[in-house]
Amino acid sequence: MNNSRSVTVSGIIRKRLSEFEQRMYEGESQTSIVSDLNEKDGITISLKNFRQLLSRARKAAQKKLTLAEPVQQPVTTALPPEIAKVEKETKANPEKERPPLNEKSKRSKMSLNDMNKLLNESLDLDNI
Repeated sequence: MNNSRSVTVSGIIRKRLSEFEQRMYEGESQTSIVSDLNEKDGITISLKNFRQLLSRARKAAQKKLTLAEPVQQPVTTALPPEIAKVEKETKANPEKERPPLNEKSKRSKMSLNDMNKLLNESLDLDNI
């Protein structure tokens, strides 16, 4: 009885995926990789099956990355220039109080078109 573990061709492809990706990135064809698998490694596989197993291995690797715990990154939000200016003024003059939300403010009202423009304009993050 053989004590070595039985290994499937798909398992070999998954295990050596990064090697195959690197070889293809360097310009080696899938045909030559299949030839190496057939001749040097003693694995009998057709080009069609190699491509199918390679695709499945890539999907499994992508799924593994997706299921990994997400990295916690700080969330930064950029304020529109009008609000940022008010924030700076308030910080510069702490004794100056803002009116309560239910009181009418003396600020000019924005039209719906102006609000849409503000929401749709792309922010220049270099100036923030």
